[in-house]
Formats: sequence, C-alpha cells, structure tokens
Amino acid sequence: MVVVKCQSEAWCNKDIFTSWIDEVFSPYLLYVSKKPGFLILDKATMHDETILLDKLNDTKSLFEFIPAGITRYLQPLDIEVNKPFKDYIKKNTFLYN
Repeated sequence: MVVVKCQSEAWCNKDIFTSWIDEVFSPYLLYVSKKPGFLILDKATMHDETILLDKLNDTKSLFEFIPAGITRYLQPLDIEVNKPFKDYIKKNTFLYN
C-alpha cells in the first residue's frame, strides 16, 4: 500500500505531516506493526514544530534529526526517487483531484 499526502506545491508542510501522523503512521503502528516506529527527519522547519514532536512522542516512536547538508548521503532515495516523483506530481495537477 502506498499513501501519498501532499499540498499543491507537492511538498510536505506542517498540516500534511500532522495528518500523516494521525491517519497513516499512528494507525499503522497500532494495528499492523504493534510496536514503536523510528523516523529519520531532516532539518525542514516543519519537523521542528512542537505539536509534531508531541504527536510522535505520543506514538512512543523514536525519531532522530539528521544534520543539515547530508540528506544526499543519508537519504539517497530522497534525491533519486522522491524528487522525481514530487516533480511528476507537481507537473500533473490532475492527481490532486
């Protein structure tokens, strides 16, 4: 199963991330994995919102921030897969309907 949540710019923002935690991540942990998760977050400003970190703490999951500037080394899929996918989504606005 693939769940895609994005706003009109095809980027994640605080509202999208909050709804992803509530609608995807938390239910997955509760009903499927039945154990805490682990997220690796970059330094995007929305990842540092107190409400988001509180939501992640509520799931009893671990999360770690990677240092700025090393995404391409630690998250190669973000460069090689996610970026082209996001570019495709932005170009094909019919996917938003």
